[in-house]
Amino acid sequence: MTLEAMQRLFDFTDDDLISNRAGRLSARQQDAMRRAVRDGAANAAAALTMIPAVGLMIIAYLTIVVPLSSQIGPWTCLLIPLALVVLVAIAKGWQVIAHWLISRAMAHDGFDGWLRRRMSRAYARPLAAVEQGRVIARAGQLTLRSDGEHEHIFLGDEELQNSAAAEPDERLWQLTFDQAYIVYQVPDTEWIAAVTPDPS
Repeated sequence: MTLEAMQRLFDFTDDDLISNRAGRLSARQQDAMRRAVRDGAANAAAALTMIPAVGLMIIAYLTIVVPLSSQIGPWTCLLIPLALVVLVAIAKGWQVIAHWLISRAMAHDGFDGWLRRRMSRAYARPLAAVEQGRVIARAGQLTLRSDGEHEHIFLGDEELQNSAAAEPDERLWQLTFDQAYIVYQVPDTEWIAAVTPDPS
C-alpha cells in the first residue's frame, strides 16, 4: 500500500504527518479527535436516556395497546405490529433528539469542563490525551496472529488490535500484513493518527 493510500485510509495530510513526526498532533487532528470523544460521550449519555424511555413505552403498550386489542377483535393482528413499529420509531427519535441536545450542551466550554470531571474514565482519559496532543511512533513488522478463537494484529511484539475488540479499528485490517510500518499513536488511547511504510 502506498503512502497516498494510507493517507486516504487514516485521514492524514502531509502537514499532519510533519506534526506527528515531531511528536504531536496537528491542530486539525486534535479538533477531529476532540469531536470524536465528545460524540462518543454524547452517544453513551443518549443511550442511558433510553432506559426510562423504554420503561414508559412498555407501560404505554400494556395500558393502551393490550386493552384496546381485546375490543377490536380481528384487527388485533394489525394493531400490535403497528404499535410496535410506532414505539420503535419513538425510541429512535428519542435517542436522536437526546444526542443532539447533549452534543449542543457539550459545545459550551462550561458544560464541557463539568462533563470532563464527571464522565466515565473511558471518555475522560482519551480527551485528556487529545488535549495534551502527544504522539508516539512505533515501528515494526505488521503481522496477523491467531489464538484459535480470535485474530490479533501485532506491530513487532506489541498487539495493536484484536477481532474481539468492542470497537475494532477496521482500517488496520486493510493494511498489508508482513510488511514494516511506522504507526503514530496517541498515548493511553487506541487512536492512530497516521501510518506510513517503514523505509528502514
